[in-house]
Amino acid sequence: MNLPVQRFSSDVLSSFNNARRFLSGETTIAEITSKQHTHGPGTSCIPRQPVLATHWKVLHIITAPLRLITALFLTTVSVLIPTVYPLAQRVAMGYNVYDQQPTTVTLLKKTINQPQKGMEDITAHPPIAVSSLTDPRMKKRTFDEPCITFDHHNKGICRGMSDWFNYLYLQTQHLFEHPRDHMIALGNVFIKGGPREAVLLQSLHINKGKLLNVRMGSLQYKKQFVAPYVIALKPSLNGTGLAVANYNRAIKTIENLPLGSYRLLVPKHACAFIKVSPYLSYFFDPNFGVLEIAGIKQAAKLLPFFELYYKSKQKGVVAFAPVYQRPIRHMDTIFARFRDVLKTIFS
Repeated sequence: MNLPVQRFSSDVLSSFNNARRFLSGETTIAEITSKQHTHGPGTSCIPRQPVLATHWKVLHIITAPLRLITALFLTTVSVLIPTVYPLAQRVAMGYNVYDQQPTTVTLLKKTINQPQKGMEDITAHPPIAVSSLTDPRMKKRTFDEPCITFDHHNKGICRGMSDWFNYLYLQTQHLFEHPRDHMIALGNVFIKGGPREAVLLQSLHINKGKLLNVRMGSLQYKKQFVAPYVIALKPSLNGTGLAVANYNRAIKTIENLPLGSYRLLVPKHACAFIKVSPYLSYFFDPNFGVLEIAGIKQAAKLLPFFELYYKSKQKGVVAFAPVYQRPIRHMDTIFARFRDVLKTIFS
């Protein structure tokens, strides 16, 4: 299906609905969908099965019924007490925490953190004065500056690319049987840089994500964007930048993340993180590409990537903000968590 390439003009920002229509991603989603049955070399059916010593495997099997009941109960309670959900995850994992396979990191697709070439309709577009916007919903999605600028050519657009990656993931996740195939298809969108939508997202302040019809941040906070999972940073011992303030706590924070997609913010940089299972996740850094982290020790493999962005001597944090499809309902959340618990127990 060949769909026409949409061009950017000032009309896109004339109304909230026009902007949302421009960011619908119809053409890109169609391209990703066309790859759903294309299995490239090295494609594996993952999440993979943990390899356990015989005694751990026996214990894992015989405790499954009790763990199932306990995990489902804790999952139900987590709707009212969110801090309980990590415990439900750990109960569901059972003895798979003793997986003997080494955790691996695989680069699936390289990407470029800059706008794609040939998009001068947006990258060379003159600044648009915020005062000229007539839709108040668009004014709310601008930065505290007099004009919206688009001159990101040959500049980093990490935030726009990461937000667009998460949006496309949520729109197409149901179409792929294998997560790796899905991530390769998503990575193909960014191998030559960020498309027009990513450039526009870099220019706007999308707040809680309504412009993309997603919800960014914690559901416990109604009025502002909040990243509920945070890793604190402190000045490094050699004085050259920042370091993780508490390594063990940082590991636990990542391990306790519920399954799903996240906007990942580090000092002066943005990435995306997708947790598919306790044994499989994907990390999208626009500076490098799409990486697969497979194994039980995902957190220990992920933390070193953040050190690349700790050069600033200012205080900062690594923040994980969940990204959800709208509309968000508590029953949708609990059913999704039930599904994740069942997948974990019977994996």
